[in-house]
Amino acid sequence: MPTALIVDDEAANRKLLSFHCEELGIASEEFKTGASVLKRLASSDGSEIVLLDILMPDMDGFELLGAIRQKHRQLPVIMVTALDDSDSVIRCLRLGATDYIPKGSDAARLQASLRNALKVISLNEQLSDARATIHSLTGIRSVVARSQNMLDIIQLLDQVKNTEATVLLLGESGVGKEIFARYIHFESLRHQRPFVAVNCAAIPETLFESELFGHEVGAFTGATERRTGKFEAAKSGTIFLDEIGEMSMAVQARLLRVLQDRTVTPIGGNKEVPVKARVICATNKRLEQEVAEGRFRRDLYFRLNAFPVEIPPLRTRKDDIPAFARLFLEQACVKFDKEINGLTPAALEALVQHDWPGNVRELENAIERAVLLCRGRDLDDVTLSLLPRAAPQAAASQGEGHAGDVYPLIHRGFATPDDVVSLDVVERDFIRSAVETCSGDIADTARRLGISRSTLYARMRKYGINPEAYRQARE
Repeated sequence: MPTALIVDDEAANRKLLSFHCEELGIASEEFKTGASVLKRLASSDGSEIVLLDILMPDMDGFELLGAIRQKHRQLPVIMVTALDDSDSVIRCLRLGATDYIPKGSDAARLQASLRNALKVISLNEQLSDARATIHSLTGIRSVVARSQNMLDIIQLLDQVKNTEATVLLLGESGVGKEIFARYIHFESLRHQRPFVAVNCAAIPETLFESELFGHEVGAFTGATERRTGKFEAAKSGTIFLDEIGEMSMAVQARLLRVLQDRTVTPIGGNKEVPVKARVICATNKRLEQEVAEGRFRRDLYFRLNAFPVEIPPLRTRKDDIPAFARLFLEQACVKFDKEINGLTPAALEALVQHDWPGNVRELENAIERAVLLCRGRDLDDVTLSLLPRAAPQAAASQGEGHAGDVYPLIHRGFATPDDVVSLDVVERDFIRSAVETCSGDIADTARRLGISRSTLYARMRKYGINPEAYRQARE
């Protein structure tokens, strides 16, 4: 229920305003000082209407209005004061007052202003609901933070979200870097503007500049119509450049100019287009190492590294796993139209104990597979069928992974000759599993398998594996 916070140093004025509020069914609280109402607003739920005098002893109404607006931009604030000069009216409106009513005005004038304030609160609530819906559709709900290191990261992102700073999100594949990029965008003042995500690893090098910067008609063979580049499409919103480390040196040079000049020139064009979008980048590579080895421009690295944020792997934030699991279970039940009550304690324990080399993405895939296989009302550890995996340190010391880490049958040996399968079957299943775990990201899959992208493409053609199916499943 909306509550009127009446701020006036004179008790008679407070009582009169309280009476008019009660006539409209609005509860009221009375305050004699600015400090006391600011303390009350620290626990605001957005349903308050502030009725504010100007002439007060400790803090005048102008100063108090400015302090309120710093933290509560949407809150209706009605000035009710003895000052009736135009300068005071203009100053209050510039500071963000919703209305200005001279003391002594008839009750109808005040009540009309209160009704308008109620409409403002209702619209704010509708906007909040709509924003929550947008967040759920764009993956914002997937930002799970229970562990202290993730709470610290959310705090960092909250500090930078409303600035122009370029953010560089770092971390292993599957930790959810795009989700955090969306969090920055949809929690910022740009939330109503476009969010354009670009997977730099998925764009062929020959099309990279056309995709990012656009092209004009006739710019090259086959350019029969003008194409708007991603930077231009982002307008005043956010452009998210994922896997920034996959760019060629030539494209890196072009991107550096865009970031420095804040303009792009489409291929074949001679007119500069202003870049107003905020830039967020992400990579699972160590860019300082890429710079040292000559694969990434030093000047671009320093430009992108203005605000680096490292997203830790899931194995280092075990406290987040149960919350992630419940979220993915809920989403999978909706996706596959299944009714499952929840996860058994044994299932949760198995999830927490698992190492999750594929991070959040692997956990989501595991929950989805388990939901499809589940025949009861609860998801148990048997249904999850988690695959054993060697510790990361051990795998690294061995120099290469073992098939047993992925295939328990091979790991424990074949029980009978009938269990033995051909190497082609093993390779096919191994590659399919890798592509699925990496959500169809060819560059990431090839890197983790230790082969070139061209070799991976050849193997996928041989076994009829379509990476698009796994990208679509992720989307």
